[in-house]
Amino acid sequence: MILSNDVFKEYGRLICFRLNHNNMKLSEDEIRYDFFTSFQRHSKLENHFISLEATSPGFKSDFLKRRKVDTKISWDNETIWLEFKYFRVPENSTKAYSQARGQLLFDLYKLFNCLDFGACYFISLSDEDFLRHLSKYNNGRYSFFNGNRVEEDLLINSSFLHREVNVARAQFRERNWEVCLRQRFGMKINGHHLGIYKLMKPLGSNITNKLLSHT
Repeated sequence: MILSNDVFKEYGRLICFRLNHNNMKLSEDEIRYDFFTSFQRHSKLENHFISLEATSPGFKSDFLKRRKVDTKISWDNETIWLEFKYFRVPENSTKAYSQARGQLLFDLYKLFNCLDFGACYFISLSDEDFLRHLSKYNNGRYSFFNGNRVEEDLLINSSFLHREVNVARAQFRERNWEVCLRQRFGMKINGHHLGIYKLMKPLGSNITNKLLSHT
C-alpha cells in the first residue's frame, strides 16, 4: 500500500481544523494523532498495525541502537517508517534554529537507516516565519521545505552535510551518507506549511531542481 493523496489531503484538513480550534497552538503529538486518524480512515487498518517509538533493524551501531523511529506501520509484508517534526518560531532564535536543523538532519539520518526495511516518510508542519528564516542557510537549500515543490527532489549528501556539521554535532557526527527527499504533498495552512517527503536512495531518483540538488 502506498500513502495516497487522499490520506494527505484529509490530514491537511484535520491540521487546519485543529489550528483553528486551538488558536494556532499545537503539539507534535497532535500532528501525529491527526495523521493516524487520516491514515486509518482511508486504509481501514486496525490500531495494532501502528507502533509508536519503534526500533529499526537498520539501527546497527551502538549509537543508533538506543534510538527510536516515531512511527512504524506494518501489515502483511509491507512497512512504512515515519518521522514527524513541528517547527515554530523559537524564543531564542539563533540557538533554536541551529538545533532545529540538527534535529531535522538526525531524523533524516534515522530514516536513511530504515530504507532497506520499508518506505520512509518525513512529515513536517512548520510556522512560515520559521521557514523563511531557515531558508537562509546552506546556500538557500532549506527553501525546499518552504513551498509546494511536489515531485521535486532535494539531495542530502556530503556537500550538504559538510556545511551543517556544526549544527548537527549535538545530534550526531555521521556525514558519510546520502539520501534523496521527494516532496509528495505540500499545503499552506493558516500561516503554516505542511510538507510530506518520501526518502529514497539517490540511485535512480529523478532530481528535477538543479539548485536544490546542487553538489
